[in-house]
Amino acid sequence: MSRRRSDDLSAPVSNRPRRVGEEIRRLLARPVQLCAEEAGLGFITLTAADVSPDLGQARIFITQMGPERSHAEVLAALNDHAPAMRTLLARTMTMRSVPRITFHYDESIARAARLEALLDEVAAEHPPAGSHPRGDDDEA
Repeated sequence: MSRRRSDDLSAPVSNRPRRVGEEIRRLLARPVQLCAEEAGLGFITLTAADVSPDLGQARIFITQMGPERSHAEVLAALNDHAPAMRTLLARTMTMRSVPRITFHYDESIARAARLEALLDEVAAEHPPAGSHPRGDDDEA
């Protein structure tokens, strides 16, 4: 019985989606910032671009600093401009078909901050054995 190529688990994974994602992230950095300035969204950082294996979809992850705007409001504004940004990419990239772009808020930074706060809280409640609080250095 013959196996289809897609069933072969030992087939190498292509680096192309990762490379295309990095190129998209690099090329969109300035246009996204200009869009954010015009719309008063604050400072937008593109943290990652996740491209599907078939290169048809690109999920662009962002973080935002600046005016207090909801994540939904920022994402709606960016996703409204996504077709124009895709057109810009099509003029710049040498690909037969440019992935469809959607913007998503990157929760990883907020999660890391919450995790760090929890670890600090646990460390404050349970100091390591044999240690003393800082500032009590009587040894000179």
